[in-house]
Amino acid sequence: MIHDFALTENHVVVLDMPVTFDMAAAGSGAPVPYVWNTAHPARVGVVPRAGGTARWFEADPVYYSHTLNAYEEGERIVVDMTNFPAPFLAAQDFTGEPVARIHLPGRVPLGFHGSWIPDA
Repeated sequence: MIHDFALTENHVVVLDMPVTFDMAAAGSGAPVPYVWNTAHPARVGVVPRAGGTARWFEADPVYYSHTLNAYEEGERIVVDMTNFPAPFLAAQDFTGEPVARIHLPGRVPLGFHGSWIPDA
């Protein structure tokens, strides 16, 4: 699954995670038909912005959520991002205790990620 990407002056950086579409989950009506797939390796793709062949590099199998910044330092590409060590959607068990609670000072903007359940 590619959820986000990053741009530097000369490169596009693609984060490919071990999350894949699951037809059985979709057929059963799952609200999010994606699963953590250990058979799909995590990897990072680097593509020249001017065009050319993608280079792929192995990465730790974590859930990479959003990129925050990306830049080049000499021959190195640096990407600042958020990630989670648990498999994708570890919080999908809505019968369990919350894994996090956030109190926002205002309305949640359209498109903001998350499932929002009011405090009891």
